[in-house]
Amino acid sequence: MNEAPREKRRNGLSGIDTRDRVTAVLMMCGLLAGAWIVGRIGLLDAGGALSYLGRMTGFLMLAAAAMAALGAVAVFDFWGKRSNRLSGPVVLLAVLTVLVADFMLLAVQIQGGEFTPYLVLWITLGVWSVWALWVMLHRERVWSQISAPRSFAIGVFITGLVAVANFSYSQIYQPYTAPQLVLTRAKFGESVVGEEGYARIIVHAEFKNEGKVAAHLIHASYSVTGRKAVMSGKPTSSEERLQALVADQEMNRDVDSVARTVLKVGRLLKPGFYLEPGESVSEERLIELPKGKLYDALELEVHGLVARKDRLVLGVETRRHPWKADEVSLPDWITPEGDPARGSSYAHYTYNMTPSNTILEFTRRPVHLDLWWVFGPYEPILSAALAGKGEESVEPSTGDWESWFTRYGLSETTSGRVELPLGG
Repeated sequence: MNEAPREKRRNGLSGIDTRDRVTAVLMMCGLLAGAWIVGRIGLLDAGGALSYLGRMTGFLMLAAAAMAALGAVAVFDFWGKRSNRLSGPVVLLAVLTVLVADFMLLAVQIQGGEFTPYLVLWITLGVWSVWALWVMLHRERVWSQISAPRSFAIGVFITGLVAVANFSYSQIYQPYTAPQLVLTRAKFGESVVGEEGYARIIVHAEFKNEGKVAAHLIHASYSVTGRKAVMSGKPTSSEERLQALVADQEMNRDVDSVARTVLKVGRLLKPGFYLEPGESVSEERLIELPKGKLYDALELEVHGLVARKDRLVLGVETRRHPWKADEVSLPDWITPEGDPARGSSYAHYTYNMTPSNTILEFTRRPVHLDLWWVFGPYEPILSAALAGKGEESVEPSTGDWESWFTRYGLSETTSGRVELPLGG
C-alpha cells in the first residue's frame, strides 16, 4: 500500500500530484527559512558574542543551519526520484533540528517577557516544524525506512540534549550565577593650610572589582558637602526626637538644625572605563576651603553606576543639555512636586545598549540607558533608568531594577558618607 506513492515520484517533482508538490514546496521553504535565521544568528555570535559559551552556541547554530540547508536539498530527492535511501532520514533530521532550535529561541523570548517582531517568526516556524514532523512521521512514514531506528533515535536524542544543555547553560543559567561586586571607598587625605589662610584637603576615591566578571564603570562621581550645625538654646523634647526618628532623620538632643552646602562636585574616570576581576582604580581630588570656620565638618560621598561587561555592549556616551531644543525634560519622578531639588540644573547622559549576543538582541526590545545628574541645593542626585524610545518619563519600579540587575548587572555602588571634623 505504501509503494504506490513512491513509484509516482520516480520521475521527479514534475511527476507528483498537487498535494505532494505543495507539501514539498512548504517543506523546502520552512527548512530554508530555518537555515537562514539560525545561520544568521550563528554567524554573528560565532565571531561576535562576548562570552566563550556564547560563541560556542554560535557554532552550534551554524551546524544546525547547515543541517537545515542539507535537508532542503534532500527534499528534491525524497519527493522526487528517491534515488538515495538517506534522503528521508536527512529531511526528518533537518526538521527536528529546526524544531529544537526554534524551541530554544522561543524559550529565551518567553523567559525575557518582552515582545519583538521576531516572536512572530518563532511561532510561525514552530507551527511549521510540528506540521513538518507530522508529515514525515505519519504521512510519509520515514521512521519505517530507517534501517536502525533505535540507534537513530538515541543519536538524535543525545545530540539534542547536548545542544539544549549548552544553550540553557550559556543563555539562562551561567549569566545569572557569576557574581558581580564592585566596592567603592572614599576617604579624606592630608589637610594643608596655605600662607594665604586657605585650607587644602585631598579626597581619595577608589573602585575595586571584587566579583568574578568584568564590570563597566558607566559613571563615577564624587561630592563634597560642608556641614554646619545650629545649636539649640535648650535640649529638644522627647516628642521632637521621636518625630525626627519617625521621619528617618537624625536625632540630636542639642542641635536645632543642620545646614549643608555643596562645595564641590565632579566626575571621576573617563567614559567607557571598565574593571577586570580583581582590578582596582583610584583617583584624588583637591578641595579648597576659604578662610574662617564656615563649617563644622566636611562630608564626602563617591557614587558609581556599574554593569556586567559580559552581558552588554555599551555605546558611546552622548551628553545632552537642557538648553538644546531636542533635549528630553527632567522626568517628574526624579524631582517630584515639593522636592527641594525641583527646578535645579542637571546633566543628561545617554548610552545605547546592545545585548551580549545576537540571540538576546533578537529576543529583547531595544533600550538605551538614561543617566540624570541633578545638582540640588543640598547634594547631587544621580538617577538612571533603562528605557525604550519615548519612555524616559516612566518611573522604574523595584521590579524593573531587579530585572536590570539580573539581566545586565546594572546597579549603583556608593561609598556611603564619610565625615571629616574641622578644627576651630
